[in-house]
Amino acid sequence: MKLCTKLLFTLIALSCNQRKINTAIELKDSNSIKNEIASTIVKTKDTLIAQYKNYLASLDKEQMNNVKAAILNYKWLFKDRDSLTCDSGYAAFHEFYGSVYGHVQEQQKPDKINEKRRDDFSKQIKSYGFTITKYEGEDYYAEERDSINNHFYPFVSTTMKFFLQQLHIETNKKADADEGGLTITAQELVERYVFWQRFGKQHPKFLLHPTTLMYANDYAEKFVHGAENTPLQINGKLNDIYKKAFDFLFLKHGNERFVILYKKYYQALLNKDEQAIYDFKEWFSSFENKEVLRYEEN
Repeated sequence: MKLCTKLLFTLIALSCNQRKINTAIELKDSNSIKNEIASTIVKTKDTLIAQYKNYLASLDKEQMNNVKAAILNYKWLFKDRDSLTCDSGYAAFHEFYGSVYGHVQEQQKPDKINEKRRDDFSKQIKSYGFTITKYEGEDYYAEERDSINNHFYPFVSTTMKFFLQQLHIETNKKADADEGGLTITAQELVERYVFWQRFGKQHPKFLLHPTTLMYANDYAEKFVHGAENTPLQINGKLNDIYKKAFDFLFLKHGNERFVILYKKYYQALLNKDEQAIYDFKEWFSSFENKEVLRYEEN
């Protein structure tokens, strides 16, 4: 009887050990499978991005209709992909579109056409992400971001959507006219600057961070130096539009760290304290050409 009981316990123990071994093997196999899947997903993503970049590289950047081809290829490649993969694809498109726009600006001007044909032509180039604008009586091509963005909204992440929406605001109504004068209100100047500064701080690893940095720094320049044909000071006195901008900045966003740093500078401008103004500008210039957002020191 004792021998049978001992034997029974031994069999039970062996069975339990075997179950543990089987479970461990199953877990190991499961983890291996998960790792293989994750590795495959990464490779698939990298392959997909590389494929799209290669396609973009094959397109002639001097032909604006290739923007439409790039969009169609994006939709085909990134259909049903996760939003982060789609963001990477859009980042590649963003660079391509910028190159096309650069070539269009440098080498092409719209042909003079009658008003009837102009409407048809405008609709056509809108599908390529461009529009026609006038400057000093001459027609020029300009970005038409709204039509571009609508293609990408269903694919990209929420963060990228915020970026694209603000980019549309920037290109739909530029802050500077071609001759360098400020073309937006004091309130618009503040809200645009605060958006880019916050966005850059919240998303330091954003795929298109250099663009974020460019806008944030450009608006910072306006608060410190003014725009080319809208000077910060007139006859030593703070220009009224910048006074309104500073007042609105302190009223609506006074607790932001980068805003607090402006207050002494603002007082120096009001008091016409030339040494304090010079010192602040020197400090500001120390941030130039660095991959940091101005006024966001560690």
